[in-house]
Amino acid sequence: DQPQLPTHPLAWTMISHIFWDGMAPETLSVGQQEAMLDWLQWGGQLIIVGGAGPSFTPIAESFLGPYLPGLPNGDNKLLEGEDLAAFSRKYFPSAVFRDPEDLLEETQSYEEVWRKFGRRYQPTPSALRIAPKKPLYLSGMTPKPGASVVSLGRKDLPPLAVEARVGRGRIIMVGVNIVEPTLLAWPGYETFVRRVLLRRVEDPKRSELGYAQNGG
Repeated sequence: DQPQLPTHPLAWTMISHIFWDGMAPETLSVGQQEAMLDWLQWGGQLIIVGGAGPSFTPIAESFLGPYLPGLPNGDNKLLEGEDLAAFSRKYFPSAVFRDPEDLLEETQSYEEVWRKFGRRYQPTPSALRIAPKKPLYLSGMTPKPGASVVSLGRKDLPPLAVEARVGRGRIIMVGVNIVEPTLLAWPGYETFVRRVLLRRVEDPKRSELGYAQNGG
């Protein structure tokens, strides 16, 4: 009934990210709540998941309320494929992975090998396809002053996510359920998670000739 999270902030140093997916804030003890706030100040990253199931309202009324980057406003939307077209074009699918120890066929030219394995991303984006009569539910949010917005690429739609710094850490509120089958099946999902949710720094990719390649 209670998450096994430490009550002392120094015991949180091995945790980089926490995904909050519908858990009631009062589930955490007072000690755990204080430790989480200290963890955020020291660089922790909290990803709060919205969508059709969880509601942001209990969190907005909890100990995390003053630190949230946005507030729920009830302007919820059901997203169809055309609503997500501009968004899906921002995140290219990852390129095919090849183990460096695997030998390549000698019949392949350098250009062919680079096109398949040398890029970090595939050269073209993939559409995010929505199944008929199964739209993607987006929880409406109003960003607080100073918060950053992750846009869907259309002015008539609410933001996909809002985020803000908390000390050296950050909180991001995502308006969709990040484990929706529609999103998981999208080839650009991995890139979206790495860039937006985790904010992972991407190391430059290097070719066999030693030239740094920073993109697709």
